[in-house]
Amino acid sequence: VGHKVIAVPCSAEGVLVVDAVSGTWSMLSGYSDSTPMKFTTCAAVGHRVVAVPFGASGILVVDSAINDVFLLPGYSDKAADKYYTSAVVGSKIIAVPDSSEDILVVDAASDTWYTLAGFATQGDFKYGTSAAVGSIVIAVPRYAD
Repeated sequence: VGHKVIAVPCSAEGVLVVDAVSGTWSMLSGYSDSTPMKFTTCAAVGHRVVAVPFGASGILVVDSAINDVFLLPGYSDKAADKYYTSAVVGSKIIAVPDSSEDILVVDAASDTWYTLAGFATQGDFKYGTSAAVGSIVIAVPRYAD
């Protein structure tokens, strides 16, 4: 984001910020979790980076303009392997399911989220990567039906 690289934690405990101009790095305070496999995907919208949960129970937001990190209120899902990949359309991050049966939509402009329920594909390891083409998100199957 700008001249900063934001690294959200997969199995690390916190959020890493690398300043490519000054050649320095720091760990953001405000988030610490030693749980493995928390986040496997994130997306930047403006000066924010949003990490959707893989094994984590919440949605992580990093505001690079003020070096703040927080979890979006209201989302809590203790299931494992929820979302593996995501893509950006406008201010929205679309997270396609790994083992979840819902598609997660996070609006980075308003700090809100909702799910698109009723996704028919069952099982784990559904989609391995995704990309936005205009306003459409294309997800490439790993083991999806």
